[in-house]
Amino acid sequence: MNGSAVPPSFLRIMLLSPAVVGVASVDPLDVDLDVTTDVLGLPYIPRHRLAARLRDAADDVAAAFPDMITALRDLLGSSRRLTGTRMLQIGHGELPRSVQAAAAHAVHSEAASTVDADLPRPMASRIRDAYTEILVSTARDEDGAPIPGTFHQIRAIRAGTAFTAPLSFRGEHVSADHRRAVALMCVAFEQIGTGHSRGLGQIEASLDGDLDHTRDLAFGRSQK
Repeated sequence: MNGSAVPPSFLRIMLLSPAVVGVASVDPLDVDLDVTTDVLGLPYIPRHRLAARLRDAADDVAAAFPDMITALRDLLGSSRRLTGTRMLQIGHGELPRSVQAAAAHAVHSEAASTVDADLPRPMASRIRDAYTEILVSTARDEDGAPIPGTFHQIRAIRAGTAFTAPLSFRGEHVSADHRRAVALMCVAFEQIGTGHSRGLGQIEASLDGDLDHTRDLAFGRSQK
């Protein structure tokens, strides 16, 4: 960020542990619904997931910093709808543009070199596999033996993957309180996806990719 008087332009989400961000599969052998991917096979975090988790974080912020409630309400509105009078707008959390460009080139090159449309085109699956892993779990009895019928596997985005989601603000004036409220939400935003009890989806969120500045802004250590 180039100073706390400038509204942030994107949210950076760094995965500290594998994350399951998708539609939960009811079939223990069908893991591909557990991660949301685009047509290139690249995982992304849907905007509605990010907005929901930011609102959860805002609830924690409001409880700890009552003086921020008005700013939080301005930013997120009074309901959980994505539409309406919310000042803060957020897009999908996506991988870097350079990664997207490389993936698009690989997929399009594969399509151009495959004359027969019926032949398999595995490039998108290979790209997905490069950013994800299969996690296996099973319940165990008191003796440590696996309990039959509890085997489960899920596809998760690998730890260390970083996403960026564009931020925009409706209206002409973004106050110091608004900027601080966004930073506080980032600090309180610590998990995404399912599997929290198993340590999945732990994240580190920052504004414009600057974690130190985000924390300084949140706790009043930056010049307003």
